[in-house]
Amino acid sequence: MRVYKLLHINIISLSFLLFIFFVQGIENEISIFILEGVLCLFYFYGIIWGILYIKKYPLALIMISLFGVFIYSRFILDFFDLLPYDIKLQTRFIGNYFSEGTIKQTLIVYIISITGLIIGFVFSDLKSINCHSYKKNLDDGGEKIIFKLGILFLILSIPGLIYKMYYLIEMVNSSGYLALYKDASPSGIYRVIEFISYKLYILGVCLLLSCKLSKKVFYIIAALIIIISLIYLFLGKRGDLGISVIFLIWYWFSYIFYRKKITKSMILGIITLFFILITSFQFVNYSRSHQEANSLSLLDFIASQGVSGTVLPYYLEYMNIIDDGSYPYILAPIMDRMNRGEASVEVLNKTNYLGYELTYAISPNAYLDGEGVGTSFIAELYEGGYLCVFLGMLILGYFVVFFEKNKMSSYLKFISMLFFMTLLFLPRGELFEYFYELIFFSLLWCILDRIYVLGVSRKYV
Repeated sequence: MRVYKLLHINIISLSFLLFIFFVQGIENEISIFILEGVLCLFYFYGIIWGILYIKKYPLALIMISLFGVFIYSRFILDFFDLLPYDIKLQTRFIGNYFSEGTIKQTLIVYIISITGLIIGFVFSDLKSINCHSYKKNLDDGGEKIIFKLGILFLILSIPGLIYKMYYLIEMVNSSGYLALYKDASPSGIYRVIEFISYKLYILGVCLLLSCKLSKKVFYIIAALIIIISLIYLFLGKRGDLGISVIFLIWYWFSYIFYRKKITKSMILGIITLFFILITSFQFVNYSRSHQEANSLSLLDFIASQGVSGTVLPYYLEYMNIIDDGSYPYILAPIMDRMNRGEASVEVLNKTNYLGYELTYAISPNAYLDGEGVGTSFIAELYEGGYLCVFLGMLILGYFVVFFEKNKMSSYLKFISMLFFMTLLFLPRGELFEYFYELIFFSLLWCILDRIYVLGVSRKYV
């Protein structure tokens, strides 16, 4: 089996190297169609690998599917002549066209990215990981304390959480969903209450998820998560619900249902759930653009999901006029976390978010109105060149499989929701969006662990 896996990774690596040499030799003459074909070849190879290893690493298939939907889908549709418009059309804010060279370079970067991700999966699967610190679990006494703390934090979060939801609903009802992006958050004590309550809610849920949950308790937690996500969906933010549903399905099969077999009826139920989810997303899409539900085809909708795939070509064409700041875009959520806010020139001058800079370069009016092209992990990696894209995606693939191998650890269960909120948003968001939450939650976990261990040791002295 090990020889087979080594052969597996060697075939991928050799194919990738041959592609690089091929591109370097005839970069100007190679057609968009051929590059799209190569992207499809590597992508579907990754999908097949994910399906074959779905029982061991379901998160790997989830990740490669999400990059396919949100990044690669337009190019895959175009290869099969199913894209409703020219692949070079700029579909955000302005009706111009990307140059052919930009599209070719984009495809090369995307081929490098998918190859790095697959090699990361295979290499992590091949490597025998024996990290005892991640395999430590809570005993019954520690779990009871963590469970009670989780309940306490959830109860404390409820008043502020209700206020936060009420404030957001009022804002969107009066100014539309773009108010979430262009209006300032409440100031003073209200901002403190809103901020702390939401963090307490996430912390409480994470503490509960680290415990061995009964089906009943899991259903209650899942219902709370879904209710909050549905409110955000109503407000026009689709990502929260999608991430929540995918995370809860993964958690169910990883920790609640992991000893039982998956039946055909379960698979049918999951497919039905995703169909309902996609339909709700489509409804939000139409409500945003004030279109009738029957005015767009299914292909239009699928193509529209790949809008994050245009972030890189936009960046390629506008990178020379963007002030990229004194540090990489990928570090913006760490360096500028406290400076971001409503869409304004003042905020733009203080921060170095790629989504902000790029949107303003394309259309200042759109940026000031709260709209945006967004960002993507691949585009942020590309700031460092092809090698950064390859290594960044390889490391991502490695840690996805690493997490799956060690997911029975209480600590990894504790950070699993934050981990998913980070990973599943990578095709259209920043890597370090939850950097401070992960650091703070991890420190808190270590403190609670040490307090409990010291308490137990003194008990038996």
